Formats: sequence, structure tokens, C-alpha cells
Amino acid sequence: MVAERILMHFNQLLTPRDPGHPLAGEEMAQAEVIEDAYVAIKDGKILALGSGEPNQELIGPETDLISYEGKLATPGIIDCHTHLVYGGSREHEFAQKLAGVSYLDILAQGGGILSTVRATRAADFDTLYQKSKRLLDYMLLHGVTTVEAKSGYGLDWETEKRQLDVVAALDRDHTIDLGSIFMAAHAIPEEYKGNSKAYLDTIVSEMLPKVKEEGLAEFCDIFCEKNVFTADESRYLLQKPKT
Repeated sequence: MVAERILMHFNQLLTPRDPGHPLAGEEMAQAEVIEDAYVAIKDGKILALGSGEPNQELIGPETDLISYEGKLATPGIIDCHTHLVYGGSREHEFAQKLAGVSYLDILAQGGGILSTVRATRAADFDTLYQKSKRLLDYMLLHGVTTVEAKSGYGLDWETEKRQLDVVAALDRDHTIDLGSIFMAAHAIPEEYKGNSKAYLDTIVSEMLPKVKEEGLAEFCDIFCEKNVFTADESRYLLQKPKT
């Protein structure tokens, strides 16, 4: 089969070739390294790869041959835990962590997640979109091709939906593939302080049905941690999307 284009002469190409069985343990860290490698592409998919000069059967009169001498090729990197869409910044908390203040102590002081919640609630769609797009552009430059994007910096329906709407727009507009995760149970909002059960009930009875109805997310998540949500509360919430 003739390729549309062939990327040639990579110094090295790393590929997790399929051995024909599920990988476990140390096998999961194994990758084949091909020197002076080429990748043949057709219809946006890898047609063949190998070392040295490509098989002549792959080359037609209109095949683009592109040299990548001195370059390294790897599979696209998957970032499977991000909160891509958020307002504000918390770099000042880095100094606190260096001084030995724990994350839970910062959260108890109204910082951490709750600080970003306040900034995200104050940000409009365009602000969140442009900021998140810049982050995706930077990630793409470093080889990231797939991102799991969680909400969770709204903790109210209006802002959670705005975050998920931004994710949907970026998934449509950007090269990187995005997976949308509904995570309103990221922290207990200040208006529900001391009453996590009432907040979870709000998520279950009011937010989840709207997420499902509007097709805003693929999965649901919760922050199971001391002083946030317990294991029992996590089970309570995570069983609901199944029903």
C-alpha cells in the first residue's frame, strides 16, 4: 500500500509494539527503540514503520518524503489528570509548601482549591477559553496529544457548566484530544461548609441530571481525601451515574 507521506531518518523512534498479549509489571515499561527510523502515514494513520530506507512499495509518485534527521519520535503523551480550565493562579502557595505548610492546611485557610474556585467563578467563557487554549498549545509543543480535563473549580452549576462548555469548545477547535470529566465534588464550597452531605445531594439531584441531559462529560470524579469527601461519600456519588 502506498503512503501519503513518509517521515524519515529520525535518529531514534520509540514504539511500544504490540506483543499480542496484555502487558503487566515490567513489560509495561518496555519500548522498542528503532535507529534511523521512518514512519509511513496514510489517511492519518500509521501504515508502517522501520529502519533505514522505506520499502519501495510504500513510495508512490505523490508520496511526500520528509527528513527528520536529528529528531526523536515517540508516541503521543497522554496527560490523564488535569484541571485544564481554571481562573487565577496560586504560585504564592508554592512558597508556603516550601516552608512546610501542608496542602490540607492551605485548604483550611481558604486557599488551594477554594482560592481557584473564587477566581474561576469570576472569569467569563472567553477568558477561560483563551487561557486554556494557551496551556494546550504549550502542552502540544511538548508532545502531549491527549488530555483528561476535569471541571471542579466552580462548585456551582453555572461555573461547572462553563468549564465543561470550554472543554467541549477546545475539543472541537484544538489538535489535542480532550476527555471531559465532571468533578463538582472537588471540594466542599464555602456556602456548604460543614455540610458535605447537602452538597453531594445537590450534585446528585440537580447537577448530574443536567450533565447527562446536555452530554457535557464522559465520566464523573470526586476528591476522596481527609477533610474533603470520605470513602462512603465517594461511593455514594460514583454509583449515581450508573443509574
